[in-house]
Amino acid sequence: MKCIVIANGHIGDYERHRKYVKKGDIIFCADGGARHALEMNIVPDYVLGDFDSLDSQIKARLDNMVKPEQFIGFSREKDKTDTHLAVEMALEKKPGKIILMGATGSRLDHTLANICLMTAFENAVPILLVNDNNELILINRSITLHGEPGEEISLLPLTPTVYGLTTAGLKWPLYDRTLVMGDSLGISNVMLESTASVTIKEGRLLVIRSRD
Repeated sequence: MKCIVIANGHIGDYERHRKYVKKGDIIFCADGGARHALEMNIVPDYVLGDFDSLDSQIKARLDNMVKPEQFIGFSREKDKTDTHLAVEMALEKKPGKIILMGATGSRLDHTLANICLMTAFENAVPILLVNDNNELILINRSITLHGEPGEEISLLPLTPTVYGLTTAGLKWPLYDRTLVMGDSLGISNVMLESTASVTIKEGRLLVIRSRD
């Protein structure tokens, strides 16, 4: 079982996002993220937040679908974002994975905060952040990527230093390299085959699969 957390950022390609949702997934909507769920014909299991971005018309539609106890309200004067709270609630269900969507957009502060959420909960469960053009996942050891030849893969350190970076199946291979935060060496590599691997010895590395 996995949990889907839908935030109130930008989603343009609903068809692409809907493919991540399977029967049995538990759906958490962070405040105005509920509008995205309805656009994908998904009924949320929980809607939570301070409800400052939940349109009244969307709320009226949800009232016919979601039980009152599944609306969980928080004060506007709080120490965590609605998305942060939604991820914490999702973790209570002990999922095998969390997929975070609607987490990027014009608010760069919220976009960066949501990417950093992946580091806050990395020891609890893998979090995959998706938007119209990207998939992001954080690793502390290794990952095998399944995709298509020509797919772009970028590697960004999220700790001051990443040690022992080794790749296979990418156009520009790296072997036991050290990357420091801010280094652009890992940007825009390319998959040569249908699988590729990325391994590190120490640190935290953001792996980004991009499509344009």
